[in-house]
Amino acid sequence: MTPPRPGFPFDPSQVPDPLGPEVAPELTARVRAQVGSLVERCTDPAVERETMDRIVARHDGGGDVPRLQAFTARDGSRILVRAGRMLVDAGQLARWQRQGRSLPPGFAVVGRGEGTGDGRDDGDGTVELGLTGPAGRGPGAVHEAVARLREAGLQPSPQWVATAACPVGKKGDAGPVPVPAPHAAFPSPRPVHGPFPTPRDVFVGHARPSGHGRAPAGGSRHGGGPPVGIVDTGITDQTRQDGWLAGIPRPRGSVDPLDAIPPGGDGYLDLAAGHGTFVAGVVEQVAPLADVRVHRALDSDGIGPEEEICRTMLRAVRDGQQILCLSFGMSTDDGVPPRRMAATIEEIGALAEERGVQVLLVAAAGNSGDERPCWPAAFSRGADSFLREGAAGGVKVVAVAGLAPGLEPAAWATRGSWVDVSTVAQGICSPYVTGTEYPCPQNPRPDTFGADPWALWSGSSFAAPQVVGAVVRLCRERGLAPHDALRRLMERGVPVDGFGRALQVLPGH
Repeated sequence: MTPPRPGFPFDPSQVPDPLGPEVAPELTARVRAQVGSLVERCTDPAVERETMDRIVARHDGGGDVPRLQAFTARDGSRILVRAGRMLVDAGQLARWQRQGRSLPPGFAVVGRGEGTGDGRDDGDGTVELGLTGPAGRGPGAVHEAVARLREAGLQPSPQWVATAACPVGKKGDAGPVPVPAPHAAFPSPRPVHGPFPTPRDVFVGHARPSGHGRAPAGGSRHGGGPPVGIVDTGITDQTRQDGWLAGIPRPRGSVDPLDAIPPGGDGYLDLAAGHGTFVAGVVEQVAPLADVRVHRALDSDGIGPEEEICRTMLRAVRDGQQILCLSFGMSTDDGVPPRRMAATIEEIGALAEERGVQVLLVAAAGNSGDERPCWPAAFSRGADSFLREGAAGGVKVVAVAGLAPGLEPAAWATRGSWVDVSTVAQGICSPYVTGTEYPCPQNPRPDTFGADPWALWSGSSFAAPQVVGAVVRLCRERGLAPHDALRRLMERGVPVDGFGRALQVLPGH
C-alpha cells in the first residue's frame, strides 16, 4: 500500500472521518475553546495552580482515594506527588538495615514494589515508605522528608503522580464535546453486526495480511496484530448498541467507575471519566481488528501514583501485551527521571529479551507547551536516534506529541529532541461514556452524553493511541514486528523540529 503523500501512512479513505465531510460550525467553535483551554493551562500560572488545588482537594484521602500534594519545583512549575510517600531502592534499604540502622521517627515501610524476581539477596524493585502524622501534610513536607532520609544515609525520591495527558482538573471548555452518533460515517459493503457498521465492518475491503495467511511476526492468535495493553482509567462497562468496543474484555479491576470521587460518587462524571474508553476507541478506529486489553491504573480523575502504574505496566507485559498505550505523564523536580518507572522499563526490556519478543511503550509527550520532560515519554531517545541506530534491547519507548490539523505544531504540545512521532490531536472523535459532567463555576453548562455517545476531545492523550493503532495495522498487513513497523511509520513521516516525524492518521477537527 503506497501512501498518497508524505505524512500519510494509510490511504485516508481507509481511516474515515467519523463526522463525515462537513462538521457543524458550533462543533468547530467548541474545539477551538478546547485548544484555548489547553494553551491557557500552559501559559497562565494562576490557572495551573487553581487546577492543581482542585485535584488535591478532591483527593483528600477519603476512602480509597490517595492523598496528594502539589509543590512548586525549582523551575516554577507545579508538580503532584503522593502525600507522605517516598520510594527507596529495595537493595539499598536491605544493605542499610543490615548495618543496624533504622528509619527515622515517623517513617514506616508501607509497601514493596514488584521487581524482576531474580532472587538476589539484597532484593530488587522498590520499597514504599510512609510519613505519618501532620508533618506529612505541610507545603514543604516532600522536600523535608527527602532531606531527613538522605541525612540517614538513604537515597529516596517522592512518589510521583501521573495525570492523564488531557486537561485534567479543568472541565467545561476543556472537556469532551458530545457529537451526533456517526453511524453513517463508516460505509461497509455488507453489515454483519446489525443495521449499523461496526469496527469489524469498517475493516471489510482493507488490505489482507501479506504472506498468504502467514501469521504476522509477533502477532496475536486471532491475527489482529501484536496484543495491545492500554494503561489508563479503565474502560466503561456501559452497554453500547452500535458494536464499538464490544470485543474488549472487562475483567474485574479494568472497569472505569466514572463516578467515584468523592468516595461514593456525586451523580456526575469525574474529571477524567471515560478517558480510557475514548483512547480504546481511537485504537479501534485505526486498527479495527486489534487485540486490545484495557488496564485501570489511573483513577476516574485521571490520577495514578507511580508505583501503581508501574505494577500495571509489568502485569500487562507479563500477560503477553507487546504494545502498551500510555496516555499519561508525570513531571519531576529538575527533570530527574522517576526511579521506579526507569526500573520498570528495564524490567520490561529484560522480560522481552527473555521471551524473544519486541515491546513498544507508546507514551503521550504531554501538554505543557514547552520542552519540560514528561515521563515516561521522555525516556525515548528521539526519532533520529531510532532511525540511525534502531532500538536497543527488547523494549522501545515511543514519545508521541500532538499536532494541530495540517500537521502544524500545536501551541499547547510538549515538544523536544526526545519526541519520536507526532499526530493531529485536536478535535479527535471517538466513542465516549454516558453521563453528565459535574456543574461548577468553571463548568456552568455541563454536557450530557446519551446512549452510544461519541465525543470530540483534544490533547496528546489522543495522539498516542493513533500511533498504537498504526503500528498494529502495519504489523498485521505487512507481517512486521513492532519495532520494524514503527520504523516504517517514521520513514513515512514528515520531519518537524521538536515533533519528530509528523503523521496524519485520524483527521482531527
